[in-house]
Amino acid sequence: MFDSQPPENYFRDINNEDDNKAIAKRYKRHQAKNRNQFSPTKVAEDRELSTSLLPSPIPKPRSFKWVTETHHVPAEFQTKKLRGKAPWYLHLRFLMTNLPEQLSEDSSGVKSWRDRAVKGGKVFRRYSLGSNLIWGRRCVFSEREIGYPYWLTGNWLVVAYLWGTSKAWVQQADIRDLVSFDSTYRIRVYEHQYYPFDNAAGWARHYEIERKAEGIYHRLFHYQPRPGVVPPPVLPGTTTPYGHSILGDLLNRKVKGLVLASGEKDKGREPSPATNVVIYAPGETPTAPKHGWREMPCMF
Repeated sequence: MFDSQPPENYFRDINNEDDNKAIAKRYKRHQAKNRNQFSPTKVAEDRELSTSLLPSPIPKPRSFKWVTETHHVPAEFQTKKLRGKAPWYLHLRFLMTNLPEQLSEDSSGVKSWRDRAVKGGKVFRRYSLGSNLIWGRRCVFSEREIGYPYWLTGNWLVVAYLWGTSKAWVQQADIRDLVSFDSTYRIRVYEHQYYPFDNAAGWARHYEIERKAEGIYHRLFHYQPRPGVVPPPVLPGTTTPYGHSILGDLLNRKVKGLVLASGEKDKGREPSPATNVVIYAPGETPTAPKHGWREMPCMF
């Protein structure tokens, strides 16, 4: 479902990107192994028991509702025919709890991810025919819990996967220097949704920016009816639900701010004019507007 250049099995499942889950599992295994040693009864019997011997508190795994994926290669390899020849490839995942609210923040929160590096990760090798990008590294950016430097906190998480031809270069490369809108050839935005008719949850694609030889395309997608089914993009001039168009307009203006390099200007689109908003109830025409269901023409 998610798009990536190297094989999917070299990326973590999107639902397991939060390292707090792995830390919590290790703590639980450790506590289960030493359950008798650290039982409340024994602690009460020995008042002088060192607090360092007590079970450590468990970090709370976070639940993210939105994911924005960005894909990067050098600017001279932007076209689809040349991407496979790029000397490096970078894949970023921006996980957020409330994307509309967090994108509206100025330079704080998720937009300050470059200043929140947690760890660089070890270099690993993949074995795949047809590509010279065989060395990879996973890096994490997040706010951290005070007193527990390996615990992640906050309402966002950024995970980067870097691939290159040289092990030494992948190990030493600063991912933050590679990220810019000029190096971006695709941005996609997903929302985690529950589908009651299928009794299942999945990630629905809402929005996409794609760079092609003839220009940059902005696409807003219809609501996804079932999990795993990518809906068609909204055609220009098509009437869409008010909230959906507002979301697309926000992404048009703000989502590129996640990858803009220092000094790089955001050339995003202006908001859709308010005169395009039509308020009417289902079955009524725009000539007789009433409060109720809102729709507006898609401006993408």
